[in-house]
Amino acid sequence: MFLRNMASIAHRIAVVDGFDNKLTYGELEKISEDYKRCIPTRSLVMILCDYAIETIAFYYSQLSNESVPMLIDRKTKPVSHTRTMIRILTENHDFDIVDRTGIESRKNP
Repeated sequence: MFLRNMASIAHRIAVVDGFDNKLTYGELEKISEDYKRCIPTRSLVMILCDYAIETIAFYYSQLSNESVPMLIDRKTKPVSHTRTMIRILTENHDFDIVDRTGIESRKNP
């Protein structure tokens, strides 16, 4: 557990996203545990960010998973810069893509 004494604060609001969605600490911990199963511990994780509660929960899950989350704003302009950065970071490594529907592995030739 990333935060200590989670049980004593599980009912309190932990985060509010840009759309006014709220998660309690207990809900955040449960979602975090689900996300942590998708990514091996101590991974470099690129997160395309927006203001959604899922992004916050995924970021939290990777901190508690001892991974290194790299935040990339989904709205970075120009988009070609974001694509170039992702291509450079992933061109020589196997990687997984995780989205709200599951995980997809990408292996480099």
